[in-house]
Amino acid sequence: MKIIHGWICLGLLVSCNSGPSKPKVPPESMAYLNLQQIMALSEQADFVDFLFFNMDVSVSQSDKASISQTVNFFDNQAKPEGMNCPAIGRISFQSGGKIIREADIHFLGTGCGYFTIIENKKPVGTNLISEPGLKFFETLVTNYKPK
Repeated sequence: MKIIHGWICLGLLVSCNSGPSKPKVPPESMAYLNLQQIMALSEQADFVDFLFFNMDVSVSQSDKASISQTVNFFDNQAKPEGMNCPAIGRISFQSGGKIIREADIHFLGTGCGYFTIIENKKPVGTNLISEPGLKFFETLVTNYKPK
C-alpha cells in the first residue's frame, strides 16, 4: 500500500512540475529599443526631425511636450516576422545638435507600421509603431496633397 501511495505522490509531483512550457522567444523577435531606452530618449532629445522620402513635407519639433509625444510613437515590441511595408521616411532625434537615434519609418496604413532602428548607417532592429503613432502617420499621409 505504501508503494502505491509513493507512486501516486511521485506522479502528482512530476505532473505539477511539468506544466506547459513557455515558448522561447528568439532574440531577433525582441524589440530593439526597450521601454527604458524609449523613456531615456524622451529625456535626452531636444530636437526631432521627420524627413519623408516621397512627400514634399517635413516635420521638426523642439519643444519637450511634442518630443515626448513623438517618442511615444515607439512601441516596445518588435515587428512580426511577416510584416513588411515600405519606408516612407526617417526620424532623427538630436541632443545638443548631434543625432542620438535614427530610424526609418515603415508605414502602409494602420495594418503595417514599424521603425527600423539605424546605427552607424546600418539597420540594427525594429520596434512597432504605437497606436498614436499609426494615427499620426495615417493623418499625415491622408492629408498630404502634392504640389
